Amino acid sequence: MGLYDRGGRGRKKLFDPLQQEIIKAWVKETPKNLIIVQEKIQKEWDVVASKDTIKRVVKCLGMKWKRIRNLVGGKPDPEVYENKKRILEALKKLSDQGALDLRYLDESGFCLTPYVPYGWQDKSGASGFKSNKSKRLNVIGLLNRNNDERILYF
Repeated sequence: MGLYDRGGRGRKKLFDPLQQEIIKAWVKETPKNLIIVQEKIQKEWDVVASKDTIKRVVKCLGMKWKRIRNLVGGKPDPEVYENKKRILEALKKLSDQGALDLRYLDESGFCLTPYVPYGWQDKSGASGFKSNKSKRLNVIGLLNRNNDERILYF
C-alpha cells in the first residue's frame, strides 16, 4: 500500500473552473500577449501567476499556440457586385471600340521583416486578425487588355 499515492498530493490549483473560463476569454482578447492576462489576474483576483501557469491553464482548456491567419474583408453586397459587373462590361465594350484605354490595377507591398503572427487559439478552429498596414515598399501595376503594362513604385 505504501507505493500508491494517496489523495491530496501535489500542488493545489490556483484557479477554479469559472476563473479558468475567464482566463480563456482574456487570452482570446489578447492571444499574442500573456503578460496582459497576467496583469489582469493580479488586478482582479490578487493572485500571482506565472506565464507558464497561464499556458498550462489554456492548454487544459483546449487552446494551442499556432499561426494566426490574416482575414479578408468578407463578401460584397450582391446588388452592388452585380452593378459593378455591368459597369465593367460596358467599359470593356468601350475599350474594344477604342474609345478608352481600360487598365486593370493591382497593388502589393513588401518589407524586409516578414510578419507571421502566432497566438493562443482554440484547437477546434482557426482564428485570425484583420490585416494591418505597416511601413513597407508598395508597388502598383497597371495592365490593359492588350497586355501593355506600367509599374509604379512608391
